[in-house]
Amino acid sequence: MKWPRISANNRKSTAKALTKVTLALLRAQLPERFDPVEVRTALREYAFNAGRREAAPPEVAAVLSWIRRNSLPVQALEDTQYVDRVMLALGTLLDGSPTAASSVNRDRRIMNVVVKYAIRQNVL
Repeated sequence: MKWPRISANNRKSTAKALTKVTLALLRAQLPERFDPVEVRTALREYAFNAGRREAAPPEVAAVLSWIRRNSLPVQALEDTQYVDRVMLALGTLLDGSPTAASSVNRDRRIMNVVVKYAIRQNVL
């Protein structure tokens, strides 16, 4: 991917979209001990930020470890059930309300780039 060459705002948007995708591709429901806002922050600020990934505080590392163990592989996107789940997540805010159309379009474009990259890498 072109990560090092994209702007900071584009990286932030990509991290936000990947956060939604990651949460849509979990094997299990998030445990109640994890606050959904803190989980999204952990993914966006640490998991999808190579410069801060290793500096995650212990409570964030615990969240990310749970997510790592409970995430489906990328190959799950070969099943339309999971694609539908991802598309629904891209169009929904944390509170369940619909996302703005411009945000959905941006996130879908990001997802398209991710899937194309996975195809080029022979993951899909």
